[in-house]
Amino acid sequence: MAEADSNADSDFYQNEMRQCGGGHYKLESLVGKGSYGLVFKAVDTTTGEFVAVKRVHEEILHGNSALTVRRIWQEIFVNCYLDHPNIIYLRDILRPQSSKFSTLYMIFDFMEIDLSKVLKNRDEDFSEDHVKWIMCQVLRALDYVHKCGIVHRDVTPSNLLLSQECDVKLCDFGLARDNGGHEMTEYVVMRWYRAPELVMEDSEYAAAVDVWACGCIMGQMFNKNAPLFRGESKVKQLDAIIKIIGTPLDEDLEAVGCKNARTYVRTRLMNRQRVNFKTFFSKPEGGELPPEAINLLEKMLVFNPKKRISVSDALAHPYLHDTNQWFEENLPANVPPQLIDLEMPDDKEDVTTIKKLITEQIDKLKQRNEAKRAKQEKRVDAVDDVERSSKTARDSCPFGKVLSEDLFKDLDGEEDDDIDDYEDCWD
Repeated sequence: MAEADSNADSDFYQNEMRQCGGGHYKLESLVGKGSYGLVFKAVDTTTGEFVAVKRVHEEILHGNSALTVRRIWQEIFVNCYLDHPNIIYLRDILRPQSSKFSTLYMIFDFMEIDLSKVLKNRDEDFSEDHVKWIMCQVLRALDYVHKCGIVHRDVTPSNLLLSQECDVKLCDFGLARDNGGHEMTEYVVMRWYRAPELVMEDSEYAAAVDVWACGCIMGQMFNKNAPLFRGESKVKQLDAIIKIIGTPLDEDLEAVGCKNARTYVRTRLMNRQRVNFKTFFSKPEGGELPPEAINLLEKMLVFNPKKRISVSDALAHPYLHDTNQWFEENLPANVPPQLIDLEMPDDKEDVTTIKKLITEQIDKLKQRNEAKRAKQEKRVDAVDDVERSSKTARDSCPFGKVLSEDLFKDLDGEEDDDIDDYEDCWD
């Protein structure tokens, strides 16, 4: 009966896509679901390529939550300007012609799995080289994003998509903001990957929050795939951070967070010593990490965001320099980064108004994609040469296939498991 219901649902969505002008996309299977919608694996029958189809729940587009609809607009807006090998590419958007639409399909490049599912599989072994390979791609994506003046704000393993060959693409720009350092809400990033300034409710933060998240992910891969900071609430999250990196100097504490959070540290978390990273972390294949790896982790997991290493400097760090150089020579950015003026819809604007802005942005996205296709058609031979060159370079990389085929079985319809909270504060 469940299988029959699933087939009926698939037929419904397939017909709905056809009515939105997407009849050339053939749905194959449901691969994920979360609070915002469903994700299907599909085939673009015009090219034979696999794509990911994200269907936004009609309750969101037909409801009264302007904040949620604003996130959808934001993801479309930012994706209009990004074109990098390590950032997921938004290929198309389907919607009914009516301005009162309650259905939306977003078509992305298809990637087999996300890093969170790989990390949960404790039988899957990374080598140290694989960690370099993955982290370098994540940092390259963020370097591009930051040079566009954007902070991702939601860098978690769930938002890092992987192929079986260990290619990485950063996704989900629904929480992205410009890097102006002005006031922003703290309700971002799955709790375990939040920087201290977010946990302590600092209203002003910038690109350094993405660097902290990268340090958490890199450290997790050197910690038997277990998250470094596993707080069950905001207060316990700060406890977990201080337990590992130690109590910050007073000058660093004064630079971060709200007054009540700083008071909590001074009264409850003083005189905590940082753990010895050399003994705390280890290579996935066993043995001590090289000093360069320890040094990079120490520079990423810095309490004071102003003293935290930048993404560009992390890529130039001795631990990642050679790997990054390989990418520079073989897989550069498709389009140079350009500053993005992220003018958010006014908080007072209602769902109907924001949906009109979404329609305008969809038109701009289609124009961008059509211009790119036309440009490629004029230089088919050159594109083929580039693709052959990239494939040859990719095949010659020293790591080969890292992810076992077993990881890609029985993943249909898995629920997202982001952990966020409103339940506690520093008041």
